[in-house]
Amino acid sequence: MRAVRDGAEARIRTLLADFAAVADMADMAALLYLLERLCPPLPGH
Repeated sequence: MRAVRDGAEARIRTLLADFAAVADMADMAALLYLLERLCPPLPGH
């Protein structure tokens, strides 16, 4: 039973890590979008 629980905990941990990575990417995309909206367009853009 303990092996099953340890396996489940490991799976949950990897899921949380994946979610955190996706959330970080979403934050970065949002920041880049805000920077693009707030900053004047670059010449030749």
